[in-house]
Amino acid sequence: SSSAGDGARNIEVIEFKEERRKWMEEAKDDFTAADNLQPPGISIPAKLASVQMELGNLSEALTIITDLKNQSQHSSKRAAGERSELDRSYGAWLLYADLMLRIGHECGQWIDGNSRNNNYMFRRWLRKYSETFDWKERRLQALCMALEGAAGSTACTMLVEWFHRRALKRRHDGNEQDKDDSGGFDSDRWHFDMSKSYQKGGQVAQDDADGKSTPASAAETEASSSAGKSGAIIRKSEQQALSEPPQALFEKERESLLSKNKAELLAFDKETSKMNLEPTSREGEDREQLRAELVKYQRSSVVALVGDYHQKLASAQHSSSDATHSEKNRVTDSNTAPLPMSASCATVCDIAALLMKQCIDLGLYHASTLVGEAVSSYFRERVNRRDRKLTNATLDITNQQFALQNPFQMHSSYDDVDAGDESDTEDSVIDYISDDDDLESPLEADALEDMRNGALPNELQALCGISMIGEGGKDYVGVRALSAIASLDTHEPVENNSTGGNGSDRAWTLFSQSMAGATTKPFAVALLADIVDKMDEKRQCQLLKLIELFEGHIDDLTKGGLIDDVITADIYSKTDARGQRKARYMKVLHALLNLNICRAKLESSTQAQPTTNALMALLDFLIRFEDVLWTGPSPGGSITQSDVKLLKSLLQVLTILLKASESSHYDADIMNTILGKVGHLLSLLLRVTVGPPVTDVGSASFEKHSDFPLPSDWQSPAEKRLAHRALNLCVGYAVPGSTMGWRNDTLSLESIMKSHCSNVFGIKIEEKIVCGLIPEGAEAELSSQLLLLQDNFTWLSIFDFYKSAIEDIKEAGWYAHAIERLDRHGGRAMLSSGGEQDGIMLLLLLSRLCILIAIASGEGDAASDTCRKRGMIKTALSIILPITQFFTGRQVWTSSIGVFNASEVEKREWDHFINAKFAFERSAASTNKSSQDVIRRKRKPSQPPKIRPRGSQWTNGPTKPVRELLLSGVLELPLSSLLLEWLTSSDADDGDVAPITRSLDGAKRAMSALDEALAHLQKSTTFKAMHKSSLSVASALLNVAGTIECHNPFQCLQHAVMFASHGSKLGKSDLPFKKALPSNDLQCSPREALLILGRADCLRALHFTDEAIFLCSYALRMCRLHRQPNAGIGTCDDHTTIAVSPRWGAVSAYAYMVSVAIDSTLTSLLDICGKTATASNWDADAL
Repeated sequence: SSSAGDGARNIEVIEFKEERRKWMEEAKDDFTAADNLQPPGISIPAKLASVQMELGNLSEALTIITDLKNQSQHSSKRAAGERSELDRSYGAWLLYADLMLRIGHECGQWIDGNSRNNNYMFRRWLRKYSETFDWKERRLQALCMALEGAAGSTACTMLVEWFHRRALKRRHDGNEQDKDDSGGFDSDRWHFDMSKSYQKGGQVAQDDADGKSTPASAAETEASSSAGKSGAIIRKSEQQALSEPPQALFEKERESLLSKNKAELLAFDKETSKMNLEPTSREGEDREQLRAELVKYQRSSVVALVGDYHQKLASAQHSSSDATHSEKNRVTDSNTAPLPMSASCATVCDIAALLMKQCIDLGLYHASTLVGEAVSSYFRERVNRRDRKLTNATLDITNQQFALQNPFQMHSSYDDVDAGDESDTEDSVIDYISDDDDLESPLEADALEDMRNGALPNELQALCGISMIGEGGKDYVGVRALSAIASLDTHEPVENNSTGGNGSDRAWTLFSQSMAGATTKPFAVALLADIVDKMDEKRQCQLLKLIELFEGHIDDLTKGGLIDDVITADIYSKTDARGQRKARYMKVLHALLNLNICRAKLESSTQAQPTTNALMALLDFLIRFEDVLWTGPSPGGSITQSDVKLLKSLLQVLTILLKASESSHYDADIMNTILGKVGHLLSLLLRVTVGPPVTDVGSASFEKHSDFPLPSDWQSPAEKRLAHRALNLCVGYAVPGSTMGWRNDTLSLESIMKSHCSNVFGIKIEEKIVCGLIPEGAEAELSSQLLLLQDNFTWLSIFDFYKSAIEDIKEAGWYAHAIERLDRHGGRAMLSSGGEQDGIMLLLLLSRLCILIAIASGEGDAASDTCRKRGMIKTALSIILPITQFFTGRQVWTSSIGVFNASEVEKREWDHFINAKFAFERSAASTNKSSQDVIRRKRKPSQPPKIRPRGSQWTNGPTKPVRELLLSGVLELPLSSLLLEWLTSSDADDGDVAPITRSLDGAKRAMSALDEALAHLQKSTTFKAMHKSSLSVASALLNVAGTIECHNPFQCLQHAVMFASHGSKLGKSDLPFKKALPSNDLQCSPREALLILGRADCLRALHFTDEAIFLCSYALRMCRLHRQPNAGIGTCDDHTTIAVSPRWGAVSAYAYMVSVAIDSTLTSLLDICGKTATASNWDADAL
């Protein structure tokens, strides 16, 4: 059977792979042994790198090739003008390009969470560099070097110069990645740095089951890349400092200096006026002389600043021109020896195709055309080289014949062998290329003539045409070049994904085929379609000639049954070949659809009486390929960007149709045909039923009403679903990211709260009516349709309230707040990413079409005409009424759609949710919050035990009252006020006999420790390292705040909390903040109490709320002990008098702020679990 045969083949494939891997391991050992002998050349290292790639050891291969690059760049031969062996070897550069392609695939797999590479070192490399490694740029450079080595420097002159100018511009713009001192990239030599840690005997991290690393020692590394990155950090800081224009920086310095001088002069005059000196007295004259000297000094400082600015500006311009000149000289050094051509025509064409596709992928269309010119120049050089060889061969034969005829002249012929100095030409370097014999064959005369004219093969010609279309300004030549696409291979392989290899192998195969495979006709057309689809409408209108190419390709695919074969494929699967082919077909369909829409717009704008033929053809096109273009909502309710593009295209077609129908007054039959096609599409896209009415039950009931709310009993089930869809789309638009618009479930408060995931919340519940924002275009369209209904149907004149309702709603506070938040987060553009806006506009255009059909039906007496007319009005009102009610907040009909009959508990949850401080906070919609059961928060096993103050009077007492957490009534205490209160006294006045840090050396050590902690934080490249370094910075800031020299400890404490909040929550994160409390409460100074509050706030940020409450309660008790009952004296419980300092007032205020923050954090954490916060851990002083 077939299944048994497939199983046998799979076993054979597995055995073959195992045997191949065994031989590769042996080859790796042999090449490693040979490489240890350090042989000359690059052959052995290149072969070792190739074997490492075959075995999946990509980090080792990357290190080997990077070392070859560094050696070639710093060799003595390179300095003397000669080119290194690596420069001449196009095979080595192709190997490097293949490595970059493989690494790019592995980076994508790692980011997607599908990586199956088991190499330990490479997994560590991926964890560190997968998101930042620019493999495309490196592959581009490698392919450019490979083309220069294969085709020669003469043919690639313009291409190489363009790439060098681009590299220079990227370096000057700051886009080039930082390089280390050796010229290589840090990420390229990462494996080498890690191998050094092995040589030093350092213990390295181990991979856990989740693919994460656990460092075994604190000295692990961040040191692996610190040497290269320390200089990079300095360069970045210098670049940021110099990013501001010199003139603007000079203006700031000048204004600052003038302000300073003015302040000094005013202070001097103020002091002089206080001295009450006589102007004629000796002291007064001395004072005037001092003022004159001060003014003279200030003027000289301003002149010095201006002179220094102009001197720096001239020096910068001179150095910049010198640097640019030297860089250009380095790039295009005339002393550098050019590379000869060394590869066959087929090899050069293959390299050029890879390079052109990489350029097109990066949007470098001009570079792609330069590649085509380089190949054309190479062809002409090859023909000239062949002609020179034939000429030299003919001269040799003639000289030999002459020598035989005249023996006395034989010696002169030998003396003239090197007379022409041919040994120094390029041809003498590479005497033979593999296809020289083919060019000399008489059968290749036609091909030789094409090469003499610089004609490109079909594949390169097609890629050049695509590049010219993308570059712009060369449309005529580009379209002519695209004719070569018809000559490409039309074979589209149908892969069987069920046999052969695992998912990772299939993903790599498909990825490599898309980036480095043969350029077939389907691939080339899809590449062109992708470029056209990304253009704006104006540019697409210039490329209408491509419609014929796309239509012919689609017809060929349809005839071959290839489109029907991929309907059910998943375009986002990286292991499904059918999905990849479907993605290419969809690109062509979207590009063809956009071009046809542009042509229809041009025709409708130029014709006095536009026809609907082209527009109806567009609707037929959408219906024909609806199964391919529309993938549908996911189980979560979201749609893909491809579906959003389809909605926008249908919206444009329907807009043009309605404009044409209104201007030309088409009859009802034509518009009914349009309605049938549009209804068919909307039934698929919006999952609603739009069709002719079945019955006329209840249709006349709403015609007799002259006031709101209108009845809703006239709606059929299909019309109710239509109204539900309209409301869900409005809610989905107002709550971006909620996916409510494309789900079929009934709208509720719980569903809205669970789906909310954006910074903007644009809905509000007004007396059980849900109202919110709608698109601006929908506002205008809705107003126009209501006016159209009032003008043509007298019984619908009740909609005249709409204008005043719009004014009222836009003056409402919630509307203004929503618009303000929208403007803060990028405007309404962020609301239209999910396609809800296009869905709303489609429904409104459908309602307009129904209204126009009802108007065109006239006042016929036939029962069928009346039924059709009322059916169109019912369909239109099923869309208009829910949208009007949602936007105005007024109940316009008696339907339950858009009305929430929520309980009191749900209302409280809704109010808490809508007024949440953080927009990303999710609230549990549980109805058990009113329960009187108090459930304690469960502690994780890694969390320390609960800390309670000893000797508390609440230990065995009655149950404590619940502390009310009303954040709206919290006092706002600025830190500046606390600082002023703090500075009214000093540490000496507080009786601080044992300050935390006495001398200036202690302050220096604290600042040095802070600087070191910040440096470690800057070097962090993983989340775990960042979490750990953030805690170190927070601890260092607390130490700085504890020094007497710190005059603003509040700022240090606030910054410490900010950094502590970036640490890992719970676990052992509290260790840096565990310090011993003062042994004697009476000896606790204000600064020590302030540090205790700082540690409490840091623990609160790390979710150690029990420990934070304990420390805060202790500080509050100290504040109570130092509270001032009498002037200058405080009294303890044991009648011990202690000194009172004004600083304790600032400490008390700060303790209040910390306690409020702890309560807020604890309430938020317990609220997520559906529990209630209590005051069971708060001391009496806090309560």
